[in-house]
Amino acid sequence: MVVSHRPDRMEPVVWRITPLTTPRIHRHCPHCGDRRFASTDRFRLNANKQRIDAWLIYRCESCEATWNLTILSRTRQGDIDPDLFERMTRNDTETARACAFDPELLSRAGVRTAASDQVRIDHTSGDLARARSTGARVRIDMRHPCRLRLDQLLATQLARARSSLAREATRGAITVSPAHPRPLSRPVRDQMIILLAPSVLEP
Repeated sequence: MVVSHRPDRMEPVVWRITPLTTPRIHRHCPHCGDRRFASTDRFRLNANKQRIDAWLIYRCESCEATWNLTILSRTRQGDIDPDLFERMTRNDTETARACAFDPELLSRAGVRTAASDQVRIDHTSGDLARARSTGARVRIDMRHPCRLRLDQLLATQLARARSSLAREATRGAITVSPAHPRPLSRPVRDQMIILLAPSVLEP
């Protein structure tokens, strides 16, 4: 039986999901044979006749060997955003994280990555407790990708067992937009909309 609940009457709720670690890079370490490299959040800069090279430094998680992700290559200093150059010079953490999550940089380097499954979840607007009588419309705000399934997210945020959530989804009390026949198995994505019927929000 599909549960009827009207999205237009649901209190808007926003969950902001932030990965606690940057993606690990999978590449063979020539020193120890491991395949896990993590960002150090530090840059290496080199200037040669007014041309700048910049790299984000990664380190093997087993033996401390390093590998550099190219950020800039033979770029004229006058063509570099002065603010970006200054932030790289002082190893600004947020700039390093932005580079470590940049799909274009990673694709250009031809590396495989593994997204983080360690996240912080902040409730930035709305109140699920006050939405119990009408149901809730939850929107995901996720600037960077992470490895998190919808059933994992709901189990932690609603304090419900996954088996209980599966039953609710089967009868239509949990749906997602865009629609999916198995919503709980979906990976969480930025701007995903999750509709929760009142029964899902019961304590």
